[in-house]
Amino acid sequence: MLGTIHSRRIEVCLLLLLFFNLLAYPYQSAEDVRAVLRIAIDETDIFEKQQSLLDSAYDMAKENNVREVISDVLFCRGYTYEMQDMPAKALEQYLLALQAKKWVDRSRHKSVHTLHSIYYNVGRILMYASEYDLSTQYYDSAIVEGQRLLQITPAEYFMEDSNSLFDCKLYRLDNFKSLGEDDLARRGLEALLMTREVKSNPYQLFYVLNRLGLMEEYSEKSLFYHRRALEIEGLEDGLKGMALENIGDFYFKKSSFKQALEVLDSAVELKEKVWELNNREDGIYNLFISYMSRGEVNAHLGRYDEALVDWNKAISMGFDFRAQPELFKIYRFLRDVNDSLGETVLSTAYENLLRTYDSNYKQSEEVVRVTAESEAIRDLLKSIETRNQKQNWLADYLSLSILIVLLLSILIYYFTLKYRNKKRKALFNKLSNILIEEADPD
Repeated sequence: MLGTIHSRRIEVCLLLLLFFNLLAYPYQSAEDVRAVLRIAIDETDIFEKQQSLLDSAYDMAKENNVREVISDVLFCRGYTYEMQDMPAKALEQYLLALQAKKWVDRSRHKSVHTLHSIYYNVGRILMYASEYDLSTQYYDSAIVEGQRLLQITPAEYFMEDSNSLFDCKLYRLDNFKSLGEDDLARRGLEALLMTREVKSNPYQLFYVLNRLGLMEEYSEKSLFYHRRALEIEGLEDGLKGMALENIGDFYFKKSSFKQALEVLDSAVELKEKVWELNNREDGIYNLFISYMSRGEVNAHLGRYDEALVDWNKAISMGFDFRAQPELFKIYRFLRDVNDSLGETVLSTAYENLLRTYDSNYKQSEEVVRVTAESEAIRDLLKSIETRNQKQNWLADYLSLSILIVLLLSILIYYFTLKYRNKKRKALFNKLSNILIEEADPD
């Protein structure tokens, strides 16, 4: 409560300082615009107020031609839309920020957000919309810009972007896998694994080993990668829990249910600890997956009571089964286990629930929203492509027009010159004849 009051007082003071500054100096500088921008970024509780402040910052920048800060405003607009699960609107703002940022760099002004971060965010949203080829192109640009920044920027200043540089490389390889280029993705991961940056960073090393392990699809090599990930020095508990989950899943696929249960018990213990400490959304989802997996292992071992406890824990986490295919799997397990236990009423109830799953899943608000956002992104890309085609057509038309005018000018010049030479020759002949006649009067 005291922290909220304190932050509100700071916000009011900033607004008052800005107000008096505007009274004294009607022209708004880049710092004035950035002051509004900082207030907007801090205003995370009310989306409408945040957008209103960003609109004000944008208007101030446009009216006073403070072009070096426009890209920052557009980037923040995109980020706020992304935080509100509006990827199509976020993409539009990021692309506008990219255009503005390129102008800023050409004019040698300073801008807070780098080309690397803009390219990276565009790549992520396109990846979300399954536009893998285009996403890869933006990741490539982000990698080039990120590597350039690493050469000219102190490492401690670029720390956040250096992690996103790794993410660009990793997601780019994920795109290859989504496009069916498994060998290319695997070779890329193996190359990343050999780099000094990845070897010295537990977070990066884990995710490369994790991807390699998942690509091997339950072979002995898969187990090798997951065990190696678990043994990384300095690895945080949440990632250790994920490594244990993968190892337990490997044993389950090999029908080594007792080994799988032992490993999954450790995974659940770690994930529960992480969830209690951090209370993060990704933490609860990872714990949900572990409860589901351990319940399945218990069922195969004939420990139905323990399986029901795990599955009910997973269900109690509050995920909407219509938007989570994993929960459909749990309800199917519950139907089968209750049927084997002779609980006909419960088994029938779960069977009826499963029958309505497909239609409910397709009509769920989350699925409809994600589908609509993906379509909106594709529509935006089509409109950009159409606009680019028109611009290219106009450029081609102008080029052709200039070429035609140039050719006509050359032809006119040629025929004019030819006509003048003809007239000059005729005049020369006439003068020559006159001179001859005067020189020889007879």
